[in-house]
Amino acid sequence: MPNDDLSRTILELEQRLLQQEVRASRQHLDGLLADDFVEIGASGTVYNKASIIDALLVESHRDIAVSDFKVREMSTDQAHATYLATNSDTGAASRRSSVWRYEQGVWRLSFHRGTPT
Repeated sequence: MPNDDLSRTILELEQRLLQQEVRASRQHLDGLLADDFVEIGASGTVYNKASIIDALLVESHRDIAVSDFKVREMSTDQAHATYLATNSDTGAASRRSSVWRYEQGVWRLSFHRGTPT
């Protein structure tokens, strides 16, 4: 996959994960997250796929803007994305890092980390 296409694809997936209708749907989240998904939250809490889905399903909606988006192709089936996520209401920002893995014909998020700025 050419890098421009890869960047566009991963950006679309990251933005999808920020949408309220996706964050409120166990089915959508299950399809976007790898079975071995791990997230290290800003508090240092480590989440697996089941625990992050449970947390997102009860989370209050936030409008998040994505900027400074970059993707680095790590292999033919892995990509690393970094970006700045800014809460549109509060202005609070965090630097995000995600590892996406191409498996069974689709990209799935396998690792995520957000660090407040």
